[in-house]
Amino acid sequence: MTSQRSNYVLKVPQQLPGSNNCGFHIFMFADHFLKDLKVYESDPNGYVNAEHQWFDPKDAETKRTLTRTHLEALFQ
Repeated sequence: MTSQRSNYVLKVPQQLPGSNNCGFHIFMFADHFLKDLKVYESDPNGYVNAEHQWFDPKDAETKRTLTRTHLEALFQ
């Protein structure tokens, strides 16, 4: 079996300027992409050319804040 790789840049939500939520963006990208895997496999070219509005960048900030609050509570 030969595996073929391709390099595409997906059009996805962008991190807000000055934000430090890159880890949460990566997690959220992976989560949404894996949920869409069958869609991608059925039409890779269409998928990579579509603009994905998986989440609002503010959602990453909210997740980060909730996670920080939860971790702070655990360590008090």
